[in-house]
Amino acid sequence: MKTMRRLGMVIMLLMAVVLLGACTGTEPVNEGQPDRKQEPTQTDGARAAEQEQQEPVTLKVATLWPEDMFNERIKKIVEEKYPYMTMELLHVNNFDRSKLEELFSLGETPDIFFTLSQDVMEYLELDFDLTEPLAENGYDLSHIQPTLLDTIRARDKQGRLLGLPYETSYYVLMYNKDIFDQFGEPYPSDDLTWDDAVRLAQRLTKTENGVQYRGLDFRDRDVPLWQFSVNATDPDTGEVLILERPEYRRFLELYKKIIDIPGNYDETFFNANDRFTGDRTTAMLITNAQGLNWWGNAEGLNFDVASLPTWPDQPGITHRLDFHSFHVNPNSKHIEEALRVIYYLTTPEVQEWTARNGIGPITQDTSVQEKFFYDNESTHGKNITAIFKHKPAPVPERISLWDRFVELDVGKFAESGMDASEFLRVVKEEAEIRIKEERSKSE
Repeated sequence: MKTMRRLGMVIMLLMAVVLLGACTGTEPVNEGQPDRKQEPTQTDGARAAEQEQQEPVTLKVATLWPEDMFNERIKKIVEEKYPYMTMELLHVNNFDRSKLEELFSLGETPDIFFTLSQDVMEYLELDFDLTEPLAENGYDLSHIQPTLLDTIRARDKQGRLLGLPYETSYYVLMYNKDIFDQFGEPYPSDDLTWDDAVRLAQRLTKTENGVQYRGLDFRDRDVPLWQFSVNATDPDTGEVLILERPEYRRFLELYKKIIDIPGNYDETFFNANDRFTGDRTTAMLITNAQGLNWWGNAEGLNFDVASLPTWPDQPGITHRLDFHSFHVNPNSKHIEEALRVIYYLTTPEVQEWTARNGIGPITQDTSVQEKFFYDNESTHGKNITAIFKHKPAPVPERISLWDRFVELDVGKFAESGMDASEFLRVVKEEAEIRIKEERSKSE
């Protein structure tokens, strides 16, 4: 740890030099690229001196990303910042425990993993707590969305920080402006409740000139549930709690209201992309904000974005954030350098670049959020601020890893003919069987 303390002193010295440069009128960093295309400054000279003292090091990153994505998002950015580092891709499916075991059997030791599940980390003994080394180096995490760090800690029984977030997904309501204009309805606001959205969907679901229009479709089914801060199971015992938690019944009853709108539902309801971007008969779609990338250049598609509708008793609360993260391998011979890399990739400096390129920023810095999709001209003029208007739902104190065995399939619910309580009882029984089988594997 002495080396890490010396590194912390170097970083504090560099911060002092940066502040001195700010006071003497140093030019700002070029927007859109981290540390690129700017004239040398005093800070650059100090950084160059530091780099010359570093021994060359190769860091291996295990990820499912293709090589071009890895090069663009990690290799180019890190190697420009730290010329003594060489970033190497180990292409592997981190979501498949057997694939990681196969990689290790070949003698490979990744230094960094891109996204690992909690159970895989624990099973393969890759759970490395970053709390102490981050503190020792003076790394400041205050720019990161707190709920993301809370989520990482809440997944762990000991509340450890086993990784740092890199990119997150945001869900929104997208709407076809032409359909709203056709039926004389005002565009959806950023303050809709789910009840408002249902009433609006009822007015927009109609047949005109032989064409069936639908008021509200879902591409991402569970988003309304993610606005609640509840577990489906007890994190310690695995007891299934969906009958005791009213949020699960409310979630299904919301879907029942939408499904029961005459003309709004059929077997393609949860595959709504074609209707929104193809025949363009869907007025509103609950989907990932990445639709701004996917459909931005769809010829003639006149659409915009509104904030995700909220539950009436939870105003201003959007969904819990789903995200990818970086993890340091405790078996790495280059832990200090790996830590430096994953921290750098979270900084506003890099996050501005990721945001501008349509990669979901993990920072709560509004000046970075405002640049989301900025380098994609087709998104200019869209209501980007709607994506960040509401606060992410808080996470439970402990996130239950048993929840993955509870399969609350709203598609099956729609076809079942059951009411919410009946369907939840069936789901509970099925989940209890799966959890019992999983427990038997470790006995």
